[in-house]
Amino acid sequence: MNLTLKDLEDAARVCLRDGRCAYGPWPEGHILCPLYLREPSFTFTGGGYLFLVLALLEGKIDLTEEVADFAYSCSGCLSCDENCHIIASVKPEIGIVGAIRVLRSEAVRKGLMPQPIRMIYEEVRSKGDFGRPWRAVFQKQAAGNGETPFVFAECVHSEGTVRALEAFERLLGKMGVPASFLGTKGCCGASLYEYGLWNRLPELIEENCKALADKEVCFLNPHCQYFVERVYARVVPDFHVRATNVVQFLLAALSEGRLIPRRKGKVRVSYHDPCYLGRGLGMYEEPRQILSLLDGVELIEVGRNRESSFCCGSRIMGNYLSRLSEETAEERVREFKETGADLLVTACGDCVDSLGRFFDRERIRHIVEFVDERT
Repeated sequence: MNLTLKDLEDAARVCLRDGRCAYGPWPEGHILCPLYLREPSFTFTGGGYLFLVLALLEGKIDLTEEVADFAYSCSGCLSCDENCHIIASVKPEIGIVGAIRVLRSEAVRKGLMPQPIRMIYEEVRSKGDFGRPWRAVFQKQAAGNGETPFVFAECVHSEGTVRALEAFERLLGKMGVPASFLGTKGCCGASLYEYGLWNRLPELIEENCKALADKEVCFLNPHCQYFVERVYARVVPDFHVRATNVVQFLLAALSEGRLIPRRKGKVRVSYHDPCYLGRGLGMYEEPRQILSLLDGVELIEVGRNRESSFCCGSRIMGNYLSRLSEETAEERVREFKETGADLLVTACGDCVDSLGRFFDRERIRHIVEFVDERT
């Protein structure tokens, strides 16, 4: 959490400017970077951010409000890190998206933040966490029961995540398994980390480590799981958690007959791979296997899928390019409409909310909601 722009210099200098950070793998070569899709020039790529870091280090430009706004215009979708391994070979713990997070932390230290980030920052200063109320309505129990892991219910703020959590409790009820929820500080710290709000993170992580250490924990939000698995141990070196994602839990329950598909009506669905469940945690097949086990469900893939999935735009907070978050979501909705599917299914509450801005919410399902409906 104490990285500076100087720590990025060696990695930034090895960029080949070959554009691999903007495109998916051959032979399709889909454009995956939302910035580059909007403005197809090297400046608007992961590599462009690295050259921006070099320009700041060499004193060619200053870190201004405009530069900070540009730093927050990256969606953090990990497609650049997925397709370019040169930067990570120099700084494996950082990568391109990590470098952009460092740039954001520098902006925060200088007080240069877009208004949405400033609001979060003020809430963090006053409340010590993400600053939003814990919206889940379930009683948090003190311990797991051996049949199910703790359900990690920290960042349950968005409508999409709340609905998924409510559906998950119903599914556990169908299995005859009482739910055990973890919800302490109100945030695991993932959003604070992504947005460069690092000053309170070590304290927050240390507190959460006490609650999570050596437990089996089921995560609904892939951002939370990615952060807990990848970053917590950097702050608390001996930290260990047995993490599972809700898609892994549901796949096992369906495969073992603990959940029984009951609804038989035919439905065509298209699946949106969330950035952090897919590129972050490598879970591409588990959601598709779940859909294959549900009676009457036909999967129709979108053009950009799996490693080449296109971001929903939910984490774009900068407005250097006006309406970039909205246009990114609209682009993904357009792809879905081209499939002719009846429903869009995904496995991240952030994606549900972002895509739901530009599409009929009744035709979008978190995969937990969908499994609940079909069992």
